[in-house]
Amino acid sequence: MLGFLVFILSVTQVALSFYQEPLIMSESWRIDVSSTWDVLGPFPIHAREQHFLSPSYPLDLSQQINYTQSWPSSYARDGLVTWSSTSSDELGNIQLSFPDIPWTYLRASHGWAALQHHAVLRTTLTIYPPGNPGSTLECPQLLVRLKQASYFALKPQSQDNHTNLFVPEWYPGNIYDLERALPYLLPLSDKVSLTQPTSFDLFVSGDYEIRLFGDPLVDGSSIPVQRIQVDVSLNNPSSKVIHLPAQDVIPQFVAGYPLGQVMGIALQNLDDKKKYSVVSVEQTDDNKAMSISLLNDVTYTISSGQTRVVPILLQPSTPWFQESFDFVVRLKAHDQDNLFDVPVTIQISHRTSWSSVDRQTFTGTFLFANSTPSHFVTVPPRLKSEDKHPPILALHGAGVDVIGHDFWAQSMPDNNFSWIVIPVGRTSWGLDWHGPSADEAWDTVRGLGEALRYHREKHDCPWSYWPDLPVILVGHSNGGQGTWYIASRYPDRIRAAIPAAGYIKSQAYVPLTLSRSGHFIDPSLRAILESSLTPDDNDLHLSNLVDTPLLAIHGGDDRNVPSWHSRELMSTMHSWEFAGVKKIYHEDFGQDHWYPTVLNNDHVQGFVDQYTLRGGANAELDDTFTLTTLAPHQSGSLRGWRIVELITPGRLGRLTVKRIPSRGSNTTESYTVYTSNIRQFSPPSSLARNVVITVDDIAVSNDAWSDNASILMLHLDDRLGRHWKWKVNEPIPFRMILADAELSQICIDQSSKPAASNPPGRVQAILSSPGPITIVTTTVDDARESSIASRLAYVLQLYHRIDSEIISQEEAANRTQQDTWLAGNVVLIGTPRSTYIQKLLEDQRTPVGFTRDGAGFTVRSNWPNKFDKDDHAIIFTHPHPTRNDSLMLCLLYHTPIGLERAARLFPYRTGIAVPDWAIVSNKMDTMGAGGILAAGVWGNNWSFNEPMSWMY
Repeated sequence: MLGFLVFILSVTQVALSFYQEPLIMSESWRIDVSSTWDVLGPFPIHAREQHFLSPSYPLDLSQQINYTQSWPSSYARDGLVTWSSTSSDELGNIQLSFPDIPWTYLRASHGWAALQHHAVLRTTLTIYPPGNPGSTLECPQLLVRLKQASYFALKPQSQDNHTNLFVPEWYPGNIYDLERALPYLLPLSDKVSLTQPTSFDLFVSGDYEIRLFGDPLVDGSSIPVQRIQVDVSLNNPSSKVIHLPAQDVIPQFVAGYPLGQVMGIALQNLDDKKKYSVVSVEQTDDNKAMSISLLNDVTYTISSGQTRVVPILLQPSTPWFQESFDFVVRLKAHDQDNLFDVPVTIQISHRTSWSSVDRQTFTGTFLFANSTPSHFVTVPPRLKSEDKHPPILALHGAGVDVIGHDFWAQSMPDNNFSWIVIPVGRTSWGLDWHGPSADEAWDTVRGLGEALRYHREKHDCPWSYWPDLPVILVGHSNGGQGTWYIASRYPDRIRAAIPAAGYIKSQAYVPLTLSRSGHFIDPSLRAILESSLTPDDNDLHLSNLVDTPLLAIHGGDDRNVPSWHSRELMSTMHSWEFAGVKKIYHEDFGQDHWYPTVLNNDHVQGFVDQYTLRGGANAELDDTFTLTTLAPHQSGSLRGWRIVELITPGRLGRLTVKRIPSRGSNTTESYTVYTSNIRQFSPPSSLARNVVITVDDIAVSNDAWSDNASILMLHLDDRLGRHWKWKVNEPIPFRMILADAELSQICIDQSSKPAASNPPGRVQAILSSPGPITIVTTTVDDARESSIASRLAYVLQLYHRIDSEIISQEEAANRTQQDTWLAGNVVLIGTPRSTYIQKLLEDQRTPVGFTRDGAGFTVRSNWPNKFDKDDHAIIFTHPHPTRNDSLMLCLLYHTPIGLERAARLFPYRTGIAVPDWAIVSNKMDTMGAGGILAAGVWGNNWSFNEPMSWMY
């Protein structure tokens, strides 16, 4: 794995951390999980391909399983694999390996890619009801803790395969073994008998990834081993809604005041049948020194099985030094008026005062996406100074829990004058510092500023903090990769960068050469799917680092991220012929992936000191630079120049700018600009209006410039024989406003209603939400859709701590009609029969529609198409019904099996290559991405983008 330190906790401690109030385990219900597991495998697979292939590949669980059958696998010496067996210990731990496979021979030609493999595991799970069941007997719930495996499914052994087609529900596992993870809560009311034992086949999808398990040679073996834990238990809760203290987000108090005025209280709904709403929070003691209230009086609804972290404002009127605080959260069921209370006790960590002694860390809170309570860690400067010094933004490696441990903070170079800001990244893995993880990194810089402003109002803080200054960006391992990523996407916001042991991109870390999909997929389709990975390719964006001082570090004997990654990135930058700002590569010969002095040494310290001092180490800038992007909505500016829109979304865009200085008092400076796939760009707002700009050898008239027009837009002018012509645009519409404050200050058109945002280019953008994600199902009683919604809510919370709510299409229609949607992306699930979906698509805001008979999907294009088979389903991005700061992702299907396939493509992990839209079929189960029938990237204004679309 890419995290540089692994902590081993006892399984008992981990189990106790899931629920902090006692669970009443039913004495009458009993569960038995066989310790004998049947195993089929291994099969070649590339990372994340299990989201395309069936998790039970090569099996079809709707059919009877023949345990004597052989299956083709190129890993086996005779080309066939058969069923074998293994066992789990009393804690559910499984060591899965295949010693008969010639792993050394395979890796000799294909390297790490040959070690990645897929296997299917099966055992028997039996649930026994009480011997004398009463009339009021309730079914318990199943708690499944699946670690370092991707999916699990239950199949009743009594399933009649001749009368009912079994459609497995694949539930997510905790494949990263994330800290403080909750087990999956599975209701059993419709699955077990109240009078006799019910037996299930429990299937697990086991997928070996180098990032998860590492190179077996590090442990002295050539055989890769999957280390999986399956812990299954029953739960019969005494309360319908419970408090989960391990999921809370509580700030430390410094000198009696919170470092951040928001805390988050985690509540889980254990009721299988009802939704509950948070009404208020009420103090239970007479101490009026602390005031608490819900955030913005927003109603928080918690669906069955769901966990939500409710934001609560903290407002102490005087210094608060109590070690605990008691209050209640008041709730009500949706179908009842009666209120009930959930008691809450929070423990408060205190620091008597600010101190920089011994690298003391402080844990604060802020609102991520203005709605979700989140932690950050900070270290004050060692020395006091009134000068402006940039923050140091430190990105940790994968699997590193910066809240539970402070070793990452202790590993930093000395911060003599700058605050160190350590973001969580949503979780210890997050999204590899892309998407919401990158957003959170910037939010923590702002969040510390807000916390310190509050502290200065209440209590003196001895250090200044300047959150608006460009940051010094530091990272190791996955954080090193994140440093390359963030620095090259937001160059104007970076003072200097120190990436240590970072990899280039996921496809370079372990190549996709043994992809099963690759044997079936059209090369054009493969290119379109992989265009959704291109925004994360750090090597393609290195031109943006022209002005960034950079010190790349790597251990010479790194067995986790080979040092050639850093060398190759430096070599690629050299090809851009940077002449001004220095780029330095330092290799520590003989060192492995992590060593205590990787960042804490003289040369790193000297580099940090050089760029934390005001005005330090300014270099003469190159006159020519190139700005590169594939995702304008997730990219910042370079010297104030910004790419706003591409001609063909999904393809790379580049803007090359050459500054020609003035040559005396009678001339002005000028700029020569050359574009590649650029439809709109903006020069710096500070550019003088008498500056001459030549774009693609066409001079732009000086008369066109004004204070309200600072965007150059490419137009098609019929008068010029259908040639492109550059001209100055009117104030750009709201849809072009990006995250950077500079652009938003110069181009907001307040006189008209904002236009819809442009397409994001890939479905992964659904994770970058300005508020909680709303998951919409046809009705709250639709079992399959409700199951999918619960699974999506679970992975959002597990992998990214992203908040969500689940509502019906009727409620969604009301919000649309009344224009009451709050900021936040939407996931819509439904069928062509849904009235809400029919009305949504009638507006033709995207090319997706229904056939005339309403029986199938169609994508309006120059190519005739109809997708009306039972196994067809479509996943696609769509404008939000009413808001321009939010996005919608639709999962439309005909039958449950199609919905299951589309839902597997929900991008909660990096590397799931799905562009704006894709249509899936039953062939995907065995052919992976080769079973996709159509896919593409939307064009500007959500149009059909023929160059970036493919149909079967």
